[in-house]
Amino acid sequence: MRRGGEPPRLFGVEPPKPRIEVVRIVDMNGSNSWAEFASLFRSTRQAFQDHERSKAELKALMPEDAKEAIGHGIRAKRSKSGAISFDLLEVRDDSGAAL
Repeated sequence: MRRGGEPPRLFGVEPPKPRIEVVRIVDMNGSNSWAEFASLFRSTRQAFQDHERSKAELKALMPEDAKEAIGHGIRAKRSKSGAISFDLLEVRDDSGAAL
């Protein structure tokens, strides 16, 4: 602040103009790339939702005092902050072959 209580100003520079919010709708039906990724998005949506639900359920099943939980090809690890992350483990059958 300057002595007179006014905020400092630059001389010879216009203040920025307020942004005008523009809303534009674009039809992407003509884009092959859009079509490819839209199809992938639609076909994997249910798997993503199942994945998110399973992570939430696994987190709820992990005991509060456990640092790690391992089973059925999954390892859950709790960080110092309490966040739980998951890793896939290599699962082997009775003969020792990877599944």
